Amino acid sequence: MKGFTLIELFIVIGIFVVLASVAMPVYGGWLSAAQLDAAIAETRSGLRQARTLGIAGKNDSAHGIYFSIDPAGADAFVLYQGSTYAARETGYDLETALPGSLEIGFDGGAEINFSKGSGEPDAAGTITITHGGSGETAQIVVNGLGIIE
Repeated sequence: MKGFTLIELFIVIGIFVVLASVAMPVYGGWLSAAQLDAAIAETRSGLRQARTLGIAGKNDSAHGIYFSIDPAGADAFVLYQGSTYAARETGYDLETALPGSLEIGFDGGAEINFSKGSGEPDAAGTITITHGGSGETAQIVVNGLGIIE
């Protein structure tokens, strides 16, 4: 007779279960790190775009980033045109939502506005993005000259 016995089949299934149980925590850690890295890259890109548009004086206006923090849901940031978020041209808004597992915060207030022509920010500080599941954090620093690190 050819084939596998029931015991051999259970041994193979057991090996797969052990391998899967070892791989799941590694995958979970990789996933949270990848989400955090992507959010930092998107936020840094949005800040640089706002500063570049401010320096260029596109549409004869300053540009900025507003941090929309929603304690009950997903946080986001909005690239806007105008001297403040409240006085912006809403037709130029570009919103980027973060995954629900990430939280964003800025120690300089709710927005950063880059002045027309010079690109200097009205607020300098540190933007912190935290992964709620793993507790990992990453930071972006905007200095008084508008340099984004």
